[in-house]
Amino acid sequence: MLSRLIDGDLSLATREAVSRHLRDCVRCAQRHEALVDVAASLRLEAPAHWPVGATDGVTRKIPRRRRSLEAAGAAVLSAAIVGVALVELAPLIAAALLVVGLAARLDSLLVPLGAVGGGAQVLAVMLIVAVCAPLAAYPIARWR
Repeated sequence: MLSRLIDGDLSLATREAVSRHLRDCVRCAQRHEALVDVAASLRLEAPAHWPVGATDGVTRKIPRRRRSLEAAGAAVLSAAIVGVALVELAPLIAAALLVVGLAARLDSLLVPLGAVGGGAQVLAVMLIVAVCAPLAAYPIARWR
């Protein structure tokens, strides 16, 4: 919060709350003063020069194995997220499959009686959307 205060990235209410805390907390006030001094000295320095091709040169020096390990780590993390999503949504998926199965069974019973086929399946889809969409919204919002 102190860095964001110095950079001016806090809302008015948060800035006032942090300022109140700085008046009461000696440790944080000292840390804030030190950060203000560092920020002021950095502003006095000339901007660093970074040539256009320097980033490519640095990335070429990174061992390939490390990059592949990072990619593997990202893949494992993605698989874990998908796994958690499936575990969390498994009851909803099972309920949806049950409703579709029941609708298909109901549809097969209604067709011999002269009813139009497919009506029960449309009803099942509407029921799934009406019930499962709100239930799925909460866990999906929590993953963000």
